[in-house]
Amino acid sequence: MTRIARLGLAVALGVCLAGVFAFGAAAACVTTANCPIDRVCVPPGGPQWFNDLFHIRPECRARACNSDADCPGSRPLCRLGICQGTANSAANQPVSSGPAPRGVGSACGRVKFGQVTKSVGCPRPLTCVKVGNAEQGTCREPRT
Repeated sequence: MTRIARLGLAVALGVCLAGVFAFGAAAACVTTANCPIDRVCVPPGGPQWFNDLFHIRPECRARACNSDADCPGSRPLCRLGICQGTANSAANQPVSSGPAPRGVGSACGRVKFGQVTKSVGCPRPLTCVKVGNAEQGTCREPRT
């Protein structure tokens, strides 16, 4: 019984240490301005005493999105399912490579990227116009 108890204690300690070191894998931040252009500053989950005990701090993480409306103001563009900032939102940080900025006439709605179908929105102030029952539309200027 002692051998089993020691093994269990060793495994539990190993899992705890692995969890603590895994939290340090992402870059630490204070605000989203401290993060790369395709990341946002996310506070840690859990109770504050636990975060303080294990020195768990906010970190830069990708924020998933389906359209620009899902993204915070600091990272207003939804590109390939991740909220990203503009060149102006992070002046000292490199702009990540990706698709060209979307504009009038670009595809919106349910768009296929290879075998993956994504819900793609239009940049502000454009709206997605679909014809009939089509799942895909095009970005157009709003009618006034």
